[in-house]
Amino acid sequence: MAAPVIVSPAELRGTAIAALEHGRADLALAMARALLARAPSDLLAALLEARALSDLGRGAEAITAARSAWEMARAKGERYDAARIMAGAHAAVGHDLRTAFWLRRALDHAPSPGARAEVLRALRRLRDRAPLALSLGVDIAPSSNINGGSSARETVLFGLPFTLQGASRALPGTRIGLDGRLSYRLPGATATAANVIVVELAAHTHLLSRAARLKAPDARATDFDQIAGYLALRRDWANGAELEAGIGQSFYGGTPAARFARLGAGRELAADAQRVITAGGALRIDEGLGGREEVLRLDAYLRRTAGIGAGGLWSAELRAARSISDAPAQDHAEVAVSLRRRFAPLTDGVFAAMRPQVGIGGSLRYRRQARSLFVQGGRDEIGAALSGELVLGGLERLGFVPAITFDGTLRRSRVDLYDSETYGIGLSLRSVF
Repeated sequence: MAAPVIVSPAELRGTAIAALEHGRADLALAMARALLARAPSDLLAALLEARALSDLGRGAEAITAARSAWEMARAKGERYDAARIMAGAHAAVGHDLRTAFWLRRALDHAPSPGARAEVLRALRRLRDRAPLALSLGVDIAPSSNINGGSSARETVLFGLPFTLQGASRALPGTRIGLDGRLSYRLPGATATAANVIVVELAAHTHLLSRAARLKAPDARATDFDQIAGYLALRRDWANGAELEAGIGQSFYGGTPAARFARLGAGRELAADAQRVITAGGALRIDEGLGGREEVLRLDAYLRRTAGIGAGGLWSAELRAARSISDAPAQDHAEVAVSLRRRFAPLTDGVFAAMRPQVGIGGSLRYRRQARSLFVQGGRDEIGAALSGELVLGGLERLGFVPAITFDGTLRRSRVDLYDSETYGIGLSLRSVF
């Protein structure tokens, strides 16, 4: 009988690692458990146990073991290893969202640029194959005009002067928003086409400033709350074409504001490594609610997007729309042009660790309303908007990135009741799942 071989814990760990590399997860598991029987706080042994269980397809046990390893881990590199193994354990049983969550935890604790790049590649692979995609956003933005009211103090209607009061005027305050989008690729997708279910939800509530309460003492912040939901089925083709049919509902101040059905289509006209040109359009029918008239909306767009450098982007869009209704305020034609520039993230200097990225955008819009309740000959309206954002990618935590935003809009009309100015600076958190 051969004499027993005595090995040190370090040698046994090394042998277990070699067993995993050669596909002998069963041997690695036995060695890891022997190490844990000797020292339950052996972090490397706990990591090896979780990895071996995952390789053996014992997903639930692997997740339990990986959680124990995570609780033991303290140093940055240890937490990185534990999070990666936890992500792998969830991936083995098809938990895509939890896999993404733990990959993001690993990203937070990546000990080197190489480790970070490895996690980012894993996240991209997960996004490409996972049928479920989720995006979330939260924003808090003080605004000069939370209700879309007029910036004018007085107006002339039917040839008579009127003084605007209460909520008809712009009310300053703070807007708090939450929005989410979920898409799920249905089974049966092929290399050339896929069917996708899309669900979108958005909710905005407000806080009135002291000045707003003095200006409109009868107004309540909840009068301007907005909630909207949308459910659609989309067909995607590999050539860049898509067709989407959906239904939606919105509420304003707790009252149903619109119920609609929408049919949209789009197509990539040209695409290469640096640029994409797309065109599309949509038809939407709004049901008349609360005594309102029905509205038929048609719109079309042409968009060009081009990459610039490492992470930079610019886009230009031309859009035309027609709204048809028996209600004069909803019967109009509109054309708009917009430009947007996103600069590459800053990678040098004092603030490089935060990876700041600046984006700016602007748009011009012209609307023609053939009929007006207030003036003969219809009404013309011009709108302009300017926006900016500072995204701090280096401060990402758990898949959320903070951003500082600025928005300003200006609207001028033949009827100054519709004149308005809105500007605000806000803070948002956006998911990058």
